[in-house]
Amino acid sequence: MMHKGIVLIWTGILAIILLFVPIEKVIEFKQTRPESCKQYYIPLNEHREFSLTFTHSIHLSDVKEIYRVTQTNEIEPYQMIYEDLAIGMPGAAEKTQTFEKIDGKWVLTTFGQTMESFTLYNSSIHKKLEVVYDNRIFDLKNELPTGGSYLIQIKEYSWISRMKGEQLNGRK
Repeated sequence: MMHKGIVLIWTGILAIILLFVPIEKVIEFKQTRPESCKQYYIPLNEHREFSLTFTHSIHLSDVKEIYRVTQTNEIEPYQMIYEDLAIGMPGAAEKTQTFEKIDGKWVLTTFGQTMESFTLYNSSIHKKLEVVYDNRIFDLKNELPTGGSYLIQIKEYSWISRMKGEQLNGRK
C-alpha cells in the first residue's frame, strides 16, 4: 500500500514537471488591449530569423523588417528594406547602422541592438501585414483579430502555455 502511494506521488510530480517545464521556444503575439489578452504563437525551430512585412499606410509600398532571435531570447532588429524615402522612413544611418541602396531598394542594417519585445498594432484596414518564418507566411490580418495591439516577444512555452495560446498556422 505504501509502495502505491510513493508511485502516485512520483507520478504526480512527473506530471507537474511535464506540464509546466518549458519545452519549446515561440514567437508570441500577446494581445494587450482587449480584456481577453489572448496569446498566439509561432513555434521556433533552429532558424533564428523572421521577418515582418507590411504595406506603409502613406506611400502604400511594402516595408520588410528582418529580426534575429538571440541565444538569450531577445529580438535583434537586423534590417529594414523599403522603396520610398518619405514620411516615417529613415533616410540616413545612425552610429550602429549602415544605409545603402541595393537593387533599387533602401536597406538599413542595424548592428548590436536588442530588445525584449515590441508592440505591433493590427489595424482593421486591409493592407499587408505578414510574418515570414522558416518559409511559412503568417497573414496576421487573417490569423489575428484586427483592431488590437500585440506584444511580440520570444518565450519558452510549456504544455500548459501551449494550451492557453493558439498556434498560428501560416502557409507555404
